[in-house]
Amino acid sequence: LQVPHYLHKVNINLIIIMIIIIIIIIIIIIIIIIIIIIIIIIIMIIIIIIIIIILIIITIIIK
Repeated sequence: LQVPHYLHKVNINLIIIMIIIIIIIIIIIIIIIIIIIIIIIIIMIIIIIIIIIILIIITIIIK
């Protein structure tokens, strides 16, 4: 009876470890997604600023 019980404990530990690993992976994925979104937003802002600057320069040249 002792061996199955020990095995059962090992199984529970394995399950806990797997759950922790899955949670860590999910957290890492979420962080990566957030970073990507932030980078995209920054790039968009930079592009918009560049477009605005170009427009301003063009209007100045035209005037």
